[in-house]
Amino acid sequence: MKKKIYFVLFLLIVCFLAGGFYITKSIDKVTGKLETIITLNKVEFLRETLLNKIVVVQADLLLKDTPHARQVDTFVQHVEEMVQAAGHCSNCHHEERVLNRITYFQQMIDQYIKKLSRIYTLRANEARLKKEKQSAFDLGQA
Repeated sequence: MKKKIYFVLFLLIVCFLAGGFYITKSIDKVTGKLETIITLNKVEFLRETLLNKIVVVQADLLLKDTPHARQVDTFVQHVEEMVQAAGHCSNCHHEERVLNRITYFQQMIDQYIKKLSRIYTLRANEARLKKEKQSAFDLGQA
């Protein structure tokens, strides 16, 4: 009788230990998945922020030479905000394939900034200005 009690007690302890181990592993697994979801949510937020900054710069570009055009200082500030938002993309650790895409994206942003600068410095040749403006807008849409 005493052996049965010890055996049942031992079996009960083993069951509790196995249950505790299972619960611990489950919590670790769920925590890992939640961390991944949080990271993806942060990336999505950064992406949306960047897209919003690009849309603002695109709007500034379309409003140039209209009665509703923004001041040059405001335009420059919007471009700087876009560059800062794009800079956040390369702050994280990425695998090689993603890093190559981000590098390509940074190069496209640099080209876009050069085209925007060219548009705001061109004054004399109206046809060339129109062509550069359309080229910059198309690059911003890409």
